[in-house]
Amino acid sequence: MSSFDAAWDSIAKEWTPGWRYRAAALPTLGKKDLLGMFNDQPFEKIKDYGQGQTMHWVLPHPNNDNFMVKVPRSIFADISGFERPMYEPEFDPAERFGTDWRGKNLIQEMEDLGFPVASEQMAGDGYLVQPRLEIDHPDFGKNWKGRPRKGVADMLLEHAISDRGSSNWGIDQTGNWRMLDVDLGLSDPSDYWPSSAENIGETLQQGLDKWGIQLPANRLLNFMSNIDHNSKSLQHYLETIEPYSDNPDKVEVDGKSPWSEGY
Repeated sequence: MSSFDAAWDSIAKEWTPGWRYRAAALPTLGKKDLLGMFNDQPFEKIKDYGQGQTMHWVLPHPNNDNFMVKVPRSIFADISGFERPMYEPEFDPAERFGTDWRGKNLIQEMEDLGFPVASEQMAGDGYLVQPRLEIDHPDFGKNWKGRPRKGVADMLLEHAISDRGSSNWGIDQTGNWRMLDVDLGLSDPSDYWPSSAENIGETLQQGLDKWGIQLPANRLLNFMSNIDHNSKSLQHYLETIEPYSDNPDKVEVDGKSPWSEGY
């Protein structure tokens, strides 16, 4: 066994499967709990952990700080009595990822298939729970703990997810970069599409081959065929590369599935 394989085995043992089951076992936070969390924190701390167009605030879970509590603006309006945002219908958390199939939404399925995303679990009156990632970790432009670089993680989400700016990425405890604020309600991604190529699917897969990337196109398409979703760009991309993909069970980079070993 090479030194790299030995290190990989050590990292793999750190992975604990089923974080969503652990998140579901956390105490449910009621309206008073959520308002208390918000009122007890200085604005700067709330801003540091995250605040944006969709989320009113993001803070560590009071019962387990390995998880984050995310309160969408629409939910905060309900629990606080504040005026509901005018743009709220465009960012309803219930419509964030499409419908469920076999108890999972699209982003949860992508996470389970080894894409570099951190999914979310809806809890209580509609707040979200997510594994805690290190959001201020620098991108050194190289591997961290033997994991793929951030640029490779970003490449795996091309044509699938938009708004992949630096503030929407974090790193888990095993060194995996993950997109932490996935919102499929936004516009389609505008990644380069080789429309002039003689065979677009083959050209797209050849681009992935340069980085040793293979996607489980067939498995994800099967899941998508069973749900209502607005991810037409992702569906078209997967249908285009599927005939030229090895169609592994999970995302592979150089024959390994690094994002299946996180958390």
